[in-house]
Amino acid sequence: MRPAERPPETEESQPQIAPRPEVGPTPTPAPAPARPSRFRGSRNLRLWIVLGIVVLGTSGYGIYWVLFVRGTVKTDDAYVDAPIVSIAPSISGRVAEVTVKEGDRVKAGQLLLRLASGTLENKVDQARAELAGAKARLATLLSGTRAEEIAVAKAQVRVLEVELARRQTDLQRAMRLARINAIPREELDNAQANVQETQAKLAVSREQVRLLQAGTRAEEIEQARADVRLAEAKLEGTLADLEDARVISPIDGVVARRRVDPGEWIEDAQGVFQIVDINTTWVVANVEEGDIASVKEGQPVHIWVDAYPNREFRGRVGPQFAATLSRFSLLAASSASGTFIKVVQRVPVRIDWAQDNLPELVPGLNVTVVIDVGRD
Repeated sequence: MRPAERPPETEESQPQIAPRPEVGPTPTPAPAPARPSRFRGSRNLRLWIVLGIVVLGTSGYGIYWVLFVRGTVKTDDAYVDAPIVSIAPSISGRVAEVTVKEGDRVKAGQLLLRLASGTLENKVDQARAELAGAKARLATLLSGTRAEEIAVAKAQVRVLEVELARRQTDLQRAMRLARINAIPREELDNAQANVQETQAKLAVSREQVRLLQAGTRAEEIEQARADVRLAEAKLEGTLADLEDARVISPIDGVVARRRVDPGEWIEDAQGVFQIVDINTTWVVANVEEGDIASVKEGQPVHIWVDAYPNREFRGRVGPQFAATLSRFSLLAASSASGTFIKVVQRVPVRIDWAQDNLPELVPGLNVTVVIDVGRD
């Protein structure tokens, strides 16, 4: 199928193009009317106001710095400190009684804990008996030998002499009978043994008489005295152990920690209590190393405790610590590879209170301090 043919274009069918208008010279815009002078005045006023505020603020800060900042060292890296005493028994034993709990106020000499003391009391009784025996022996030696003792010893010698004579007679008779085989050999041996035994006893008795007549030797007395001193020391040790079964508080304070209950077995030197002496407190301020040169002992200090935000306290600079905080750190400032990062060091400074009637301050409270180091 053939496509339809387009009709021929005629002059009527062609689009008519409008003639371009003739372009003349571009007219110059008229100048904008001038703004009123009041707008320019208000802008200058605002500028002067801002400039005035800046000048006043700078002047105010300068006055504040001269009056309050210059000549002072301030730090909020500070805290309240106090003695914290660790209490431990001197002996081992089973806990029979605990008389305090955490938070209780205690006085010096107050009983905190008592150990079972039955065995210790028995040891004390035994030590007392040994001391009494040692003293009695020493007294006997010091009193010397009595005449009655010598007489008894001599009588014992005479008895043994008579017995020896009789046994010697029996031996002679047994020897005559043995020569004619009238008695067995065993009887002769027994007779000889009896004589020898009596002779030994007689020798001992005679020596005892000699010693009694000579009196007590000096070394025996010294040994007896040493035995007495040893018994006394043993008694003192057992009495001390019995006293140590009662654990008492050495200071006035508050029980901060209790790590024991009745019935437990505790060892000697095992910490069972921690007591805080809240009547003796001070402030530790960690001062930056750049300011520490101007901090001297005795300078006045203004103190603010976070627990009492509306109160200002007075203090005075005490002694400085002998090292910076980093020297007390468990981790070294540099690693094993030699890497070092320089940080600002802080030196602890003790600040003592310069006023009475302080509120209750516990260790660890945050503090802000301002030290008056003087105005150069």
